[in-house]
Amino acid sequence: MRKKTITITSIAAGTLILVLLLVRGIGIMGISKTPFTTDYSYSVNKGKEIEISVSKDVAVAETEGKILYVNPSSLNLILEDKTTGKRYSAISSDKKATEFEKSLMIVNFVGKDNVFSEWDSFTKARENESYSLTAIDNGVRIAMQLNEGASERFYEYLPQKMSPENYSLFKDGLDKAVEEGIIDEALKKKYLTTLTLVFKKSKQDEYYNCTYIGNPPMSACRQMIAMAQMVGYTTEMLLEDAKKYDFKVEFKEAPVFDIVLDVTLEGDELVVDVPASGIVSSNPYFTITNIELLPNFGLVTNSEVEEGYLFVPDGCGALIGMNGYNPKVPDYFRPVYNNDFYKDYLYTPEYTTELMMPVFGVIYRTGAMKPFSILGMIESGADYANIEAMLASSAEVSTGRVFNKVYASFDVSQYEWVPVFGEFSDNTSTYLSVMPQTKENFRVRYATFSEGADYFEMAEVYRNHLFGSKDGDVYNTSAKLYLEILGTLSTTQRIIGIPYNSRYSMTTYEELGEILTDLDAKNANVSYLGAFDGGKDNMLMNHGKLVSKNGSKKELEQLKELIDETGSTLYLGTDFMRIWDSTGNGFATGIHADEDYTKQPARVYGTNKAVGEAWNSKFSYLLLKPSYLVDTVRDFLKKTGEKDSNLYVAALTNQYYADYGNSSITPTDAQNAVNTALDALSENRKLALDSPRADKIKYGTVACDIPRDSSEYAVFSATIPFYQLVLNGMCEYTTVTANNTSMGYDYYLMQALETGSELKFTLSSKSVDVLRDTEYSYIYSAQYDLLKEDIKRTVEEYKKAMEIIEKTKIIDHRIVNDNVFLTVYENGTKIYTNYNGIGVQAEGMEIPANGYVICR
Repeated sequence: MRKKTITITSIAAGTLILVLLLVRGIGIMGISKTPFTTDYSYSVNKGKEIEISVSKDVAVAETEGKILYVNPSSLNLILEDKTTGKRYSAISSDKKATEFEKSLMIVNFVGKDNVFSEWDSFTKARENESYSLTAIDNGVRIAMQLNEGASERFYEYLPQKMSPENYSLFKDGLDKAVEEGIIDEALKKKYLTTLTLVFKKSKQDEYYNCTYIGNPPMSACRQMIAMAQMVGYTTEMLLEDAKKYDFKVEFKEAPVFDIVLDVTLEGDELVVDVPASGIVSSNPYFTITNIELLPNFGLVTNSEVEEGYLFVPDGCGALIGMNGYNPKVPDYFRPVYNNDFYKDYLYTPEYTTELMMPVFGVIYRTGAMKPFSILGMIESGADYANIEAMLASSAEVSTGRVFNKVYASFDVSQYEWVPVFGEFSDNTSTYLSVMPQTKENFRVRYATFSEGADYFEMAEVYRNHLFGSKDGDVYNTSAKLYLEILGTLSTTQRIIGIPYNSRYSMTTYEELGEILTDLDAKNANVSYLGAFDGGKDNMLMNHGKLVSKNGSKKELEQLKELIDETGSTLYLGTDFMRIWDSTGNGFATGIHADEDYTKQPARVYGTNKAVGEAWNSKFSYLLLKPSYLVDTVRDFLKKTGEKDSNLYVAALTNQYYADYGNSSITPTDAQNAVNTALDALSENRKLALDSPRADKIKYGTVACDIPRDSSEYAVFSATIPFYQLVLNGMCEYTTVTANNTSMGYDYYLMQALETGSELKFTLSSKSVDVLRDTEYSYIYSAQYDLLKEDIKRTVEEYKKAMEIIEKTKIIDHRIVNDNVFLTVYENGTKIYTNYNGIGVQAEGMEIPANGYVICR
C-alpha cells in the first residue's frame, strides 16, 4: 500500500510539474524573439591620393555656395562660404593653440590593465606623418594611424646594469661612427659626456650602473636611444644584460589605432562620417572607448567675440554665454538620449531633463557684423553620442582658457565599473565591464549660415532636417487642451485597517464622460492611462485585454461616441517596454527581462535605494528585452484589432534601450526594434507619444510633456524653447502637466502661449488620497471636482488669447532680456513672456512677474 501511495503521489506531482511547465511554456512561447538584421554597410568611391607634403589648401569639393578645402601638411579642413568669404576651420591656428586645438579628433582608450588614456590626432598622427589623404566623391578621405612614433621609454632600449663589453661597444661604436662620417667629433664628444653621466662603473662589481632610479632627463634619454641604435646595442643584448645582472625588462604595450574620416559636401552642408569599419585597434590590448569628433570646428577665441553663445540641446534647449569660464564648474558634458541609463538607473537622476535632440551649435557676433552660426546635427550614432562644451574666460582674466567650443563625441565601446558585491555593498571592489566595439557608423552634419542666424533659424534648419523641406501644416486655431486621465492604477486599499494592494480605477469611462461634459471640452486630446493588461502598473502588454474596473465595453463605446461628437480624440494608454507586474501574460523574468552590465535583470525602482529610502518591490518595473518587443506589439495589435485605434505610447519613444547581458543587444539594434514596433502601431491609427526623442516624433500625432526648462547647469545663460520651435507645424505638442505643481496654472498657460503648445492637465474623478504609499504618491492634485473652477478660468483666458493669435504658426522667437522672450505669430501677434519673479520692462512693455503681454 505504501509503495502504491508513493507511486500515485509521484505521478500526481510529476503531472502537476508537467502542467506547470506546459503552462509556463505556452506563456513563453506566446512571444517570440525577433532577429536583428541591421545593415551596417558603408562604402565610398575613392579617387586619387593627395600628397601630404603639399602645404597649400587643396579644393576637394565645391557647391553653389561653399568650397571644401583640405591642407595636406597641416591636416586642416576649411569650409569657405562663397557669399561672405567666411572660412570655418577644423583646427586652430591661434598662437595659443595646444595640440588639442590643432587636432581633428581626440581618442580615448583603455588597456587590459584598466588604465584609461587620451591621445590627440595632431601629436599621434599629424606630427608622425602617419596619415593619408584620398579624394572621394565630393570630398576627401583622411585615414589616420595614431601611434607613439619611435618609443622613448629608456629601459626598453638600455639596461639598468651594463656589462663592460657592452659599455666598450658604445665607446668603440662612437669612434667608428666618426670614421664613417655618420657623426662629427663635436657630436661624439656630446654623446660620450651623456654616456658617462648616465652610466657609472660600480665600485663593488664589474658592471656599469645606470645612475638614475627612474628615467633620465628626456634629452639624455633621446641621446642614449640614438647611440644604442647607432652602435648596434640590440634587444637581445639588453636581455642578456638583464639575465646576467638579475634585473627585469618590461616592454610596455604600444597602442596603434587606425581611424578613417570621410569629409564631404552635401549641398552647402559639411558632412563628416566615421565608418565603424575604419576604427581599428591594431593591438588587441587596447580598446577605443570614445572619439571626440572635430572638437575645434567653429572654435572661437575670447578675443574675437563680443557676444556669443554655445547652444546645447539640454531639456528644451539652452545657451551658454561665451567667455564665461568658471573654474569651480566642470566643463559641460552630457550624454544624448540618456545613454548612460544602465550605469546609474539605481540612483536619483542628477538632472530633471535629458538631451532628446542630437544637435549643438555656435552663435557669435563680432562688431556690427551679422552672427556667425554653425549648427551640428548628429545623423548616425546618436545613441552613443555625448555633447561637450568648453568655455574661455574673458580676455581680461588670465586663466589659460582662451577657446570656446562645443562638439559631439561618440562612445565607440561602452563600459562600466561593476561592483563585485552589489551596488550598495560596503565592499567597494569593482571590475571593468567593456562592451564590444559598436558597428555603428558615426555621422555629423554641419550647417553654416551665410546671412547669420540665431537659434530660431537653427530650429528651422533642424526641423527641415527631421521632417524634410515640406512646410508644416499642423497648427491650432483655437485653445486646445490635452487631458491625461488616470484610469486603473495599483493603489493601497484596506480591510479592517489592514493594507493591501489592489487595482483601482481612478476614473471610469462613465466618469470621464462626465468630466468632458462639465468642462465642455471641444477638440481636445484625451489620453486614458491604465486601459490594458492590468492597468497603468501593467503586465506584459501582449494580450490587449481591457481592464474591467474602468467599465464595460458598452460604456467605452458610449465614451467614444461622446468624444467624437466634441471633435476630440481619445488615446488609450499603452506601455510595451516596462513590466510593472511580472506575474502574468507569460512573462518570465529570467528570459524576457532586459539586463544591465552585471548581466542581471535591470529593475528600476520608483525610489532612491542609494540613500536608504524605504521602498517596496511592487513599486518597480523591469524592461522587456528588445528582442521580444516587436512580437509583443504585434500580439497586442492582433488581439485588439481596430476597435481601439488611437493609442498613447508610454516610455517607448524616450527610454534609452539596449541589453548588456549575455544576449548583448546593441542600442542600434534595440532602436531598430522600437522603430519596427512604432511602424506597426502608427499604421492606420493616431499615436500620442510620451516625451519623444527627436527621431521618434515622426510616428506621432501629439508629442506629450515637452518641457520648457533645462537642467539649469551653472554656466547656462538662458533656456530657450528650441524643441518646441522645431515641432511647430509638424505635430501637436503639449506643456508638462499644469496642475500638480507649485508653479500654478497661469505659469503653464504662459508657456503654452509662448511656444504654441497645448495646455495639459492630469485628472482623475476620484480622490488622490488612495495614492498615498504608492509610486503615484507624487500626484497630490488631480481630482477634477477640486480643480475644475481654476481649470475653467484658465481655459477661458486661453481661449481669449487664441482668438487674438488665430493660428499657432510661429515666425520668430528671440530673447529680449534676461528670462524675457518675444514670440511672433503669423498674423503679427507678439507675445512677451517674463519668467522672472519680478515685473520687468522690455521694448517699452511692462511685463508682470511670471506673466505675459499680448500685442497685436
